[in-house]
Amino acid sequence: MFGDPLCISCERALSAIERLQQDDQDAYGLVVTYAERRLIEAVSAFRDSPVPIHIVDQASVDAYHVTQTPYLFIIDPSGHVKARGITDTLSGLQRLVIEARRRPLNDIQLVGVEQFKNEVRVP
Repeated sequence: MFGDPLCISCERALSAIERLQQDDQDAYGLVVTYAERRLIEAVSAFRDSPVPIHIVDQASVDAYHVTQTPYLFIIDPSGHVKARGITDTLSGLQRLVIEARRRPLNDIQLVGVEQFKNEVRVP
């Protein structure tokens, strides 16, 4: 999920990701943000979340054409985007997962996957 600690919908989406991970052992959530570390640490929903949060630069966000948050991507293990959309509910997230499982592999490659793997966990 591309998220922003100042976005109330992002807090709800983060909670939905946490619940999905509890219910589905194959699910792995990740938050990508360009917010400053001090802001992430100031918002308890982000600071206390078990979901890894990675700080990237604005160019990385722009590479995904994210114009609002929360913006979620469902990505298969090979790094291909299977579904994407804006939602802040568990049911909306589950719909994206169902869509991803039904969709054949597409050719949308994730830009910069390795960069996210190398970022430092916050806090």
